[in-house]
Amino acid sequence: MGTPAEAVGTDINFWGERLKVVGVVKNFHQQSPKLTFEPLVMRVHSASTPPNYLSLNIEGGNLPETLGAIQGKWNVIFPGNPFEYFFPDEHFEKQYAADLRFGKVFGVFALLAIFVSCLGLFALAAYVTRVRTKEIGIRKVLGASVAGITGLLANPVKSLRSE
Repeated sequence: MGTPAEAVGTDINFWGERLKVVGVVKNFHQQSPKLTFEPLVMRVHSASTPPNYLSLNIEGGNLPETLGAIQGKWNVIFPGNPFEYFFPDEHFEKQYAADLRFGKVFGVFALLAIFVSCLGLFALAAYVTRVRTKEIGIRKVLGASVAGITGLLANPVKSLRSE
């Protein structure tokens, strides 16, 4: 089978059960986007084997009452099977919690790196100013403006060429 169109109508062996391929869908992320696409079989369950999950679209108005009604129907249809549920948004939030934590930690370390680099620049500017204190004083006595002295300190290469 080379193309999806060729796969439609063929039979596959799925866990000892013979199934007919009725359609092929494009790849989609069923888990984290960081993971590669994996083969997936979607099938309709027969009445004799209960499904692992049921997806329901419910209104969020009166959630406890709605869940109670669903649990009552579940107990009638699947007696003896436990009623367990989860909400997709909470499931996805748990799935991406590690990524969100990593993003926050990365952001904190990025801010820390910027802060340390700014401290280094400040220390370099303070050092250059201290080394050239006599030069600054002489230039000030000879009438240099504050802007001229600041420009001289901001571009030390220019001041070395002029001497």
